[in-house]
Amino acid sequence: MASDTHSSGNGRLARKIRIGYLLILVIVLFTLGFELFNIYRLSSQIDRNIRNSIVNYASQTASRMTDRFESRNRSLEALKFDIENRDVSGRQSLLASLQNYNRLWGAVASGVIFRDGGTLLSDGTSVIFENDLDLYGVEHYSSKLSITKQTVNGESVLVFAKPCDRKFGDRAIAAVFSAIDMKSLAKSLGEYDYHDASLTVVRNNGDVVYKQNSEPGILGVNCFDDLRAMTLGWPDSVEQMKNRMKVSMNGTLAYTKDKEERYLAYIPLKVNYWYLIVVTKAKSIDYTALTQQYYVISGILVMAILIVSFVAMANLNIHNYRVAQANRQLRQAVEQANQANAARRDFLARISHEIRTPLNGIVGMIELVRLEYDAKEKCLEYLRKATVSANYLLGLLSDVLDISRIESGKLTLHNDLADMRVLREEVEALAGTLAEKRQLTIRIDDSGMKHRYFVTDYLRLKQVLVNLVSNAIKYTGDGGHIVVNFSEEAATEDSRSLVTLQVQDDGQGIAPDKLKEIFEPFEQGGGGKKRENGVGLGLSIVTGTVTLMGGHINVESEPGRGSRFTITLPLTVGEKSHGIWQEPVTDLNGVSILMAEDNELNAEIALALLEDKGAKVTVVPDGAAAVDAFSQAEPGTYDVILMDIQMPRMDGTSATRAIRGLAREDAARIPVIAMTANAFEEQKTEMVKAGMNDFLFKPIDINRVCACIRKWMKAEEP
Repeated sequence: MASDTHSSGNGRLARKIRIGYLLILVIVLFTLGFELFNIYRLSSQIDRNIRNSIVNYASQTASRMTDRFESRNRSLEALKFDIENRDVSGRQSLLASLQNYNRLWGAVASGVIFRDGGTLLSDGTSVIFENDLDLYGVEHYSSKLSITKQTVNGESVLVFAKPCDRKFGDRAIAAVFSAIDMKSLAKSLGEYDYHDASLTVVRNNGDVVYKQNSEPGILGVNCFDDLRAMTLGWPDSVEQMKNRMKVSMNGTLAYTKDKEERYLAYIPLKVNYWYLIVVTKAKSIDYTALTQQYYVISGILVMAILIVSFVAMANLNIHNYRVAQANRQLRQAVEQANQANAARRDFLARISHEIRTPLNGIVGMIELVRLEYDAKEKCLEYLRKATVSANYLLGLLSDVLDISRIESGKLTLHNDLADMRVLREEVEALAGTLAEKRQLTIRIDDSGMKHRYFVTDYLRLKQVLVNLVSNAIKYTGDGGHIVVNFSEEAATEDSRSLVTLQVQDDGQGIAPDKLKEIFEPFEQGGGGKKRENGVGLGLSIVTGTVTLMGGHINVESEPGRGSRFTITLPLTVGEKSHGIWQEPVTDLNGVSILMAEDNELNAEIALALLEDKGAKVTVVPDGAAAVDAFSQAEPGTYDVILMDIQMPRMDGTSATRAIRGLAREDAARIPVIAMTANAFEEQKTEMVKAGMNDFLFKPIDINRVCACIRKWMKAEEP
């Protein structure tokens, strides 16, 4: 009973503590809200006062500057009237009018502009303006004062011009002008100082015309460009300022430069679409009373925040952390899923398009053969085109597999002795075939090579160079030029040589912002219309292969002038006696083959191709039948076994294990070669464990099949 009373008392105490915490929290939150409101109110009031103050000053200064310009306009009207209505047909009388104008109006210089573009100053000389003075605009917009900033004899001046129509001998006066130096303008404006403010005159496109007290103001040549580099206050923006200046509206803007807050006001000058910009530091303006209130309230706010933090920290910290962590993990999972889905959709869309295009060609050509089977020449051409489409499709699938192996780190190299002269000849033959139709000039130069033979993966090296040359052909216009250079220099750290392969074209080039993207999968850097199909895997494969070979690739390009790809590879010099990679013999005369293939169409194709090469072939429909046929035949009946992998009753790997396990002399040594559509390393590992010697991937290339069979038959010779 006492225990129940004690528990009840503890429960009531806990509730009172929670209620007390809640009351404290409510009071602190109310105080916090009140203080935040006051801080916001004071901050807004200070901001409004500063903006109003700087706008008032800018308006007064702009008014004085406009008055100065309008005074100059009136003086030019007087000069114009004087020249048009007095007898100034003689040179001396005209100069007298101009000199009299200078004395009356305090001009640095005055003069006339003739319709032929010439000028005459009050001192009898002529002047060439540094900046173009729009004579057409001066003549046809007489209601406006034309003002330009010029440099005359090394001095910056403002030139004011008005149209004037008067004959002067055999020439015609088109306009009168006068000039004031920038120093006098600065002197008149400098009499009205405002908190160390800077004054800048700009056009409505932001270009600076005149600067006074450049610090703390705008220091560049365009105020919009400078402000974009600053941290602007809310809700100010450069775009808002540009839009207001387009329609001759004034405004203010706050920004931070060099960790100091500054205020800017812009006021239209009503001449030449010019604006006066005034900039001052916020700390230069005295708002002591408001600032003190701001700091007091800020201090109270800090205390309130500390109290709230102390009360809430124990109960909410762990909970908030867990919630935030869960939300972060959820967001990351969602982002990763979205990225994966987007990549998958993009991949499928590209691959679908690239697969359907050659498939359409294959199906279409076969249909044309069916319709015109009695026209032999046409049928042969249709079959040739179908073969081209099929080879393109096979190349696409090979590229996808290669990029998959590269990205997963499973691409392997098979080093042999590579003949660089053979490489040059093969690339030259291929490039010549591709370029002939478009009248491209291709030059291959290997004079920079010191050695002929190198130990490397010849087929991968050939793939890299062919990809670069094909890419150059694709993006070079008809009649263009492509140069392929082979060069070699000795490495500094070991006995290897640095072999450089360079492909240069004068094609369309690549935009600078695309240079990094072109090495990404599915990216194409050409800016023009594609000449050929492709999903943009070639350069990704080149980069991955070159990196795996220990080299690096560099690209230089300029749009409209072409591109240059340079590959540098560290290669070991080889000897001819080591054996050079060469195309193997591709006949199978006298070879006896046991082939396991469950697909009747695949079996029919393989049988016809193998028999055409002279082989004797026994076809069985599955792995179990292959084991039975081999075990029942006399030793030596079959020279090689071609084994499909996925078959009914017994698959290819199981059949291979069963054959290797037979107690007969040829079971362990007969070559077993997989013919499969599975082209991934995991499947290869399983095949090797089962006892297979090699792998051929569908669709089969009969020449590769023959080469593989010959290789393993030679290996089994005693």
